[in-house]
Amino acid sequence: MEDNQKHKSLEAIAARLICAREALEMSQSEFADMAGIARNTYNQYEKAVQRISLDMAMKLRDTYDLTLDYIYYGDASGVKFQLAQKLKAHQ
Repeated sequence: MEDNQKHKSLEAIAARLICAREALEMSQSEFADMAGIARNTYNQYEKAVQRISLDMAMKLRDTYDLTLDYIYYGDASGVKFQLAQKLKAHQ
């Protein structure tokens, strides 16, 4: 699998969502609730059962200052410094 495809895989996206949530020291239900995402839907994203939709990823972006580049590609360069440091520590 190409490097670009590895970063976009369901498992890679799920791992980044878990990393972001843990970096923010939140439970899965707290994280989903604050973003306005149904808990069972969000659970499927973290379990790599379903790919997070653009609409749901934008909710995470708006709520937690994550970037779509981070969620889908693992590029944390646009994430605010403090959060980027926490993300790096949880990888």
